[in-house]
Amino acid sequence: MNMKEFESLLLAEKTELERSLKATGMSDPAHQEETDTVRPNMNLDPADKMDVADELEEYETDVTINATLDSQYENVLAALERIKEGTYGTCEVGGEMMNEERLRANPAARTCVEHSQ
Repeated sequence: MNMKEFESLLLAEKTELERSLKATGMSDPAHQEETDTVRPNMNLDPADKMDVADELEEYETDVTINATLDSQYENVLAALERIKEGTYGTCEVGGEMMNEERLRANPAARTCVEHSQ
């Protein structure tokens, strides 16, 4: 297995996730515990309930997107760490080696296809 290839794929994904996290309100994905999703500007006329509802709906969507991106980001960091430790490509459930096709499809995969269900 060519670890450099997978490390390159993971680093590219990490960069893209950092860009996406910043775009949705994370100021520094490396220090997520210190940041939060940008809250909507609520300087709206409270009488216009539709505007307020739209802002809150957008915020809720951003929070959901950030949670998904954050989870993906953490998986990429964990995969990069497994490369350093020499355990990359090993299923965390069964201990068997995952096939390269699975890892190319999802370089941050923690389990083989069988155990991903």
